[in-house]
Amino acid sequence: TVTYAKWSPKGGTILVESGIAAAEEFWTVNADGTDLHRIGEGAGATWSPDGREVAILANDEISIVGKDGSPRRTIRIGLRQGEYPDTVASWSPDGNWIAINVLDAKGSGQVAVVGAHGEGPAQLLGSKLTPPSSESFAAWSPEGKKIAFIRSRQDDNGGDDRVLRVAEPL
Repeated sequence: TVTYAKWSPKGGTILVESGIAAAEEFWTVNADGTDLHRIGEGAGATWSPDGREVAILANDEISIVGKDGSPRRTIRIGLRQGEYPDTVASWSPDGNWIAINVLDAKGSGQVAVVGAHGEGPAQLLGSKLTPPSSESFAAWSPEGKKIAFIRSRQDDNGGDDRVLRVAEPL
């Protein structure tokens, strides 16, 4: 079952997520249906800005692979015990950084940034939040100097307060 599809930045190739296996599988395929490649499995995947690479989130690392699945490098995120990456990642426009959502066992999430060329560990952007607070949906500014993200917290009445935050991680 296909659960997600995203065009490469230059077009022509599509990144596809399939939920058939226990973990999500990721594939690339040309728009005309040719050149199908299984590129890996994990929690989430996203194209690099130039469309030459795909970042795949899994456990405490990000695997960077070519669009044909060829391994390029592995980035150790450096998470603490009980933390794990969420399914969302966002490359900086220059391709040097990847923003990820880091979750803990209590469901509290924070946005973190890690070097896309193998540098680590991840740098958390926010202060440690108390559950049920969470930060997510990181989006880079066009020049790559700021990240906008949503901070949410469940209020006493069961509602959800959401605030837009902007941080300068670099």
